[in-house]
Amino acid sequence: MEPFTYEVLRDTYFHICRDMATELRKICISTVIRDAQDFATAITDKDGRLVAQSIGTPGHYNSVPSAVRGMLEIFPPETLVQGDMLMTNDPWICAGHLPDVVVAAPVFWENRLIAFAVTVAHHLDIGGKNPGGTTANTTEIFQEGLQLPPLKFFEAGKKNQAVDAIIRQNVRLPDVVAHDLDCEMAVNSRAERALLDLCRKYGVAVLEQSFDTAIANSEILMREEITTIPDGSYSFEDYLDDDGLSDEPLKIAATVTVAGSEMTVDFSGSSPQTKGGINMTPSFRDSYTNLAIRCCLDPDIPQNQGCFAPVTITAPEGTILNPRRTAAVAGRSPVISRVVDVVMACLGQALPDRAVAGYGGCNAQPVISGTDPETDNFFIFLDSNWGGLGGRATKDGVTCLSFPQNVGNHPVEVLESRYPVAVDRYHIRSDSEGPGRFRGGFGSIKDYRLLAEVELQVPGDRVKLPPFGLLGGGNGATTAYVRVRDGEEMALRTKNAYILEKGDTLSVRTSGGGGLGDPSERDPTAVALDVAEGYISPERAEAEYGVAVDATAKVNNDGPG
Repeated sequence: MEPFTYEVLRDTYFHICRDMATELRKICISTVIRDAQDFATAITDKDGRLVAQSIGTPGHYNSVPSAVRGMLEIFPPETLVQGDMLMTNDPWICAGHLPDVVVAAPVFWENRLIAFAVTVAHHLDIGGKNPGGTTANTTEIFQEGLQLPPLKFFEAGKKNQAVDAIIRQNVRLPDVVAHDLDCEMAVNSRAERALLDLCRKYGVAVLEQSFDTAIANSEILMREEITTIPDGSYSFEDYLDDDGLSDEPLKIAATVTVAGSEMTVDFSGSSPQTKGGINMTPSFRDSYTNLAIRCCLDPDIPQNQGCFAPVTITAPEGTILNPRRTAAVAGRSPVISRVVDVVMACLGQALPDRAVAGYGGCNAQPVISGTDPETDNFFIFLDSNWGGLGGRATKDGVTCLSFPQNVGNHPVEVLESRYPVAVDRYHIRSDSEGPGRFRGGFGSIKDYRLLAEVELQVPGDRVKLPPFGLLGGGNGATTAYVRVRDGEEMALRTKNAYILEKGDTLSVRTSGGGGLGDPSERDPTAVALDVAEGYISPERAEAEYGVAVDATAKVNNDGPG
């Protein structure tokens, strides 16, 4: 294909996806989409192969091919027409739990299917026993909300009013959810118009050729990167605290095998699927496995279907990473970071200059719901509190990083203006890092003072088992959910639900990342700087790093006393 035209088109596809994302943020009304940006936008070819995506959450855009292929199994191309809009939230083909809804618009040029414009967004409610639908205290998917198999929400440009009514009847915030679903449709229509404009300018054959070229080029670059990894098998395992119903730790085990330009990731040895709702479906597992691999390789390779081609991912059926249908999956979020951690730890053995210790985040996303006493309206909000990235081979971990989900938290001003809550404290959590030559990033502390009685859903993990250190580095601090009532603190178990009273404070304290390398080898001036900034205490500096720091945060060259 002519190189100049190809580069113009490839870049244009990315900008179409970016414009979709910008518009979706502007027109949605739920804070989880507008402020937290828990969504993704993408373009696929007619077969559902990923061509381009926006900067969004990897679990969404990486699962788009699986979702579109699943829709095509129910609605083959000959059953689709211009103006159709397909929709599903089936966790086994989509983003792993019911609140994440995929909407796909088939794009036609002269009655010929050429592409799909796709959005995936997390909606504030999907029905079920728990407001928000993300807590693991479920035992089967039927408790988790409304299941939408692949269906036509719009048919030839006309909305399916029966489906709309069913959705409204089954969610706690019908106007919000219905509005945001319509926004997904509108954004897809915008992308459809942009793609048709390109067809008019360049011709449909050129567009289809550019899709194939983009995918083929990324596969070539991905295979070249994999060949730089020494052949061999690399294994690692880590544990989740529990499934919320028992106290048994849950193993996530991975073996990465590299052979030439091919890579296999095998999760054999991971725990059986659980009764509690913390299971991860294959489409979502593969999304974050691919993300972990990309984090260890060249970041400049354009992300599309070609990046997935050299990688095979497997897990035995009936395990936590390949559960059988009807398993509970609502609270799968903590599994995300564990999958990414173990895969990156495997690759870190092969690529020591890219090693990363255990991550401390993805474990503290409280869901708070109730009736606002000022408006008498029911509300739900989900706020994300991120922990520290693990220490890296050449530098410290990042503090309070939204990784690997890449979604934001809510600005304090938004929380306090929209909901009956006051945020009394929000700062970096000192002494939470895993010590190391390159220390882990720090966690955070966020205190929500409640101005009404609420129901609290407590997803999360890392309360019992800390983020791991590597190569002699220490573990990060554990996460804690704490209820403060009349000055008394009570630790809350994760994967559970509680009623909190007006005047209670919920204190969310996230984990720091694990450290990498022997803490005694850390530069003493870096330790002194952390003390001066208030990130670590003088006592911790001496106990963990062997560095005595005086009252002016200067290193005492006489060493620890």
